Amino acid sequence: MPQDVSGTLEIFTHRGNTVHEDSSYDDGDDEPLASKRKRANSTRESVPNSAPTWRKCEPSYSSAPQRTSQVNEKKNYVCEELKILNPVQIFEKLFDDDIIDLIVSNSTVYAKQHNRHEFELVPCDLKKFMGILILSGYHKLPREPMYWSLDEDIGVELVSKAMSRHRF
Repeated sequence: MPQDVSGTLEIFTHRGNTVHEDSSYDDGDDEPLASKRKRANSTRESVPNSAPTWRKCEPSYSSAPQRTSQVNEKKNYVCEELKILNPVQIFEKLFDDDIIDLIVSNSTVYAKQHNRHEFELVPCDLKKFMGILILSGYHKLPREPMYWSLDEDIGVELVSKAMSRHRF
């Protein structure tokens, strides 16, 4: 008997099929409760098998709006505007300073919410990160760390000079 129990103890002992204690013990207590449970087969049989029935039919499409002259004029205007820009200028039109600042601020909030309070991001680093992602889409290597490799035939010097592997 444990010595570290404070108060009084009740000890129940089993001898054969009887319990020596002043309780109302019944032989029905030895039956598993699962045998007392009613089966739900009657409800399963009453629900019909509601499998969907598939049939072939021709698709019906809603009519697409016809291009108006105003839409064509705007399209031509955008094409003319972008035709004189180089790829970096087009990128900067899509990701202007407001969008970059929004991404930076939300990334910082996300990092703080996930207990990375030392995380800092500046717009210049975000642009470098996005540039590395775009470059990695064109210049494929089997593994990401290979972009920072010191081997002449593997490493990409442009990437390693722009941002450290740990910062990436």
